[in-house]
Amino acid sequence: MLTDCACRRLVHAVEQAAREGKPMTHRYDISWEHAGVAEKDVTAATRAFLKRAADWMGPYDGKLYWIYVHERGETHGAHVHMLLHLRPDLATYFRKAARRWIRSILPGGRNVKGTLKVQVLRGAMTPDEVSNDLYRSDLYGRVHYMLKHGSPITEVALGLHRFAFPGTTWGRRSTVYGRRAGWWQERTIRNAAK
Repeated sequence: MLTDCACRRLVHAVEQAAREGKPMTHRYDISWEHAGVAEKDVTAATRAFLKRAADWMGPYDGKLYWIYVHERGETHGAHVHMLLHLRPDLATYFRKAARRWIRSILPGGRNVKGTLKVQVLRGAMTPDEVSNDLYRSDLYGRVHYMLKHGSPITEVALGLHRFAFPGTTWGRRSTVYGRRAGWWQERTIRNAAK
């Protein structure tokens, strides 16, 4: 289960990224176990992916802003949900590079259909008065979904229950090896969340 503190830190990271001009724009889901990565190695695979992504992003847009949550499900096995900030002019190039990085991390370096799912948050790439409300609703709906392994008390305390997608309930149980969640610039976020 995600702790109250982890949920608050992840929400804080999303808000901090927006304040720094790097709002989350894309959701990346990687079904590691489905593609052949052992459940115990999923955290290392996610770290390897984020390292490649941050190294790639550096020369183009500076620091990569991201959050992730690991979980395990019956359909996809151990997998990760991520939110990332990607500039519109870099998003397509990043996605192509992401497929290469994932392939390089997978056992045997082969491409497995259905490993990567990418979605642009609604309203994220076309900011205007109408899109801003749509973006906020979609962003926090996705954050709500990612944190569904948190306590229902935390869900209400953070106000995320207002953004729930139909059928998403908090308090779910799921075992994972390694880290349950992570976020960019963890030391700063950790200090700010205390």
